[in-house]
Amino acid sequence: MFVLEHLWIIPLLPLLGSAANGFFGWSWPRRLINLVALGTTGLAALATAELAREFARLDAAQIPWTRSYFTWILAGNFRADYSLQVDSLTLVMLGWLPAWAGLFICTRPATWPMTQATGDFSAT
Repeated sequence: MFVLEHLWIIPLLPLLGSAANGFFGWSWPRRLINLVALGTTGLAALATAELAREFARLDAAQIPWTRSYFTWILAGNFRADYSLQVDSLTLVMLGWLPAWAGLFICTRPATWPMTQATGDFSAT
């Protein structure tokens, strides 16, 4: 139950990939930028597939699965934790988002960001 215990991996992977490309991508070759973008999104998709496998093995009493990481706000009797929860709808959304993002990335011309930066719109 690795992914269920470490749910933070799924949103963190694409965030790290986009941060790496945002901060360092200007000096990297295009192949490396694509590798980072697709690699981190692909790893998040694999983690989502493992999450679905682990979620399918849960008992009905354990659904929804909630993992609390830390207390975010504590004021008197009010307590708000930073928690991640997985239920059936979460799996549907986590499954569709990487699929649509991957489809968008794979079908867009590779020169699209460069034409926007240079002002040459003839390629779009």
